[in-house]
Amino acid sequence: MAHFYFSDDATHAVPGSSVEVSGSEARHAMTVGRLKRGERLSVGDGSGTITQGVVSFVGDDRFTLDVESMSVEDEPSPS
Repeated sequence: MAHFYFSDDATHAVPGSSVEVSGSEARHAMTVGRLKRGERLSVGDGSGTITQGVVSFVGDDRFTLDVESMSVEDEPSPS
């Protein structure tokens, strides 16, 4: 099961905030990954911001992650 998903909401997340994942990314998490409330996972924005937290809500086409921590990875530079 995957424990990493993408959402543009992660860009401005801080500990104590929440990130919503929706659309096909959320549907995949819920149907294939059988995502449940209370699970721990990571959500990134695809540009280096990665949030970690606990799923607090699971709906038909979205889920919400309560952010406990976050990090920003530097963009790799060409060799």
